[in-house]
Amino acid sequence: MTAKEKFNAGNLINVGGYQAYSPNKINHNFYFTDNKTLILLEQASAALGKLNYLCQKIYFSDESSNMYFDMLTIFEALKSGAIEGTNANVEELLTDDSKNKDRDSTEILNLFEIMIKYCLNNKKTKTDIANIKTIEKINSDLFKGIEKKEKFTGKIRDKQNYIGGNDELSALFVPPPPSMLKELLDDLNAFWINSNLFLPILIKIAIYHYQFETIHPFLDGNGRTGRILINLQLKESHLLDFPVLCLSDYWSRNKGQYYDALTVVRFSHDIEYWIRFFLKSIIDTCEERITTIENIEELRKKYIKQFDEISRMPQNYNKLLDQLFKCPHITINKAQEILKLSYQGTSKIIQNFVDLGILEEDKSKKRNRIFIFKEYRNIIFKSLFKED
Repeated sequence: MTAKEKFNAGNLINVGGYQAYSPNKINHNFYFTDNKTLILLEQASAALGKLNYLCQKIYFSDESSNMYFDMLTIFEALKSGAIEGTNANVEELLTDDSKNKDRDSTEILNLFEIMIKYCLNNKKTKTDIANIKTIEKINSDLFKGIEKKEKFTGKIRDKQNYIGGNDELSALFVPPPPSMLKELLDDLNAFWINSNLFLPILIKIAIYHYQFETIHPFLDGNGRTGRILINLQLKESHLLDFPVLCLSDYWSRNKGQYYDALTVVRFSHDIEYWIRFFLKSIIDTCEERITTIENIEELRKKYIKQFDEISRMPQNYNKLLDQLFKCPHITINKAQEILKLSYQGTSKIIQNFVDLGILEEDKSKKRNRIFIFKEYRNIIFKSLFKED
């Protein structure tokens, strides 16, 4: 279909004693009437361009300067999980003891690893980036190592699900029944790869996310899977090469507006209302990420300059600093592994970092002493830690 038409989201249908939502297919052009949408689109594109340029400049200028990209991605994983009720302990996530991670921490680390795998190391083409098998694989990887969930995740659901309430009758929203899913997902994938649609890519991503959330194809992990796909689509479209955009933080702080915007589309067919919210999310989040990255860069340069002034051989200081930007928690054993010095020599450098106010020992740990780079940690995880 080449003619543009007004967006019609779908309608409620009766399914065995309850009502479920039946979305219309989206693989065709739409027309837009609100100039505010176009203005926000221009601003969002510019904000993403600025963020991507900053990340590329850092990534390619100095191999060690991009160590903190992992922490920015961990923050997105934490916030994405929190929206769905997965509340991992940040301190536990930042330790090396993977054997003792609880279920929530395992889910967050899985999410982090997926984002690194698909958004940094992705070689998929646009044809298969969002097909059913890829989406199933992402959803399956979310729950890797979690026995109770591995059995039913990673597969398009064959049961009815619902959002809110105790059953389909009391639910806030009932997605389409299983019998409709394959056709809807095939249409969703066709929409994404259709190069004949006259739609800007950010608007396409916004519509795709709305439709994915409405279809809700899995029994668990729909929101996290959908947010991973946004990062993957931004990367694949050359809009943002690094998974550092933290939409989950913005949406968790504006949760009511997020769900309201989706609801407005479903029952008022106002897709532009959702698109404007989506674009505003991009703009505000880009600005926050740019400020965060600039603050980290200033912090790093400050300490590199300080090490040059106080030490004749600052190489070991810089090595340890690089590791701390990769992860703000460190033990003496880990530092020794990085520096390749004696335990005594490593302990001395750690103590120097404590004396300089860079590191602070976690007094709650009596064994395997942990030292924390709080100044940096508080920049990355600013909404989780107060200045302490």
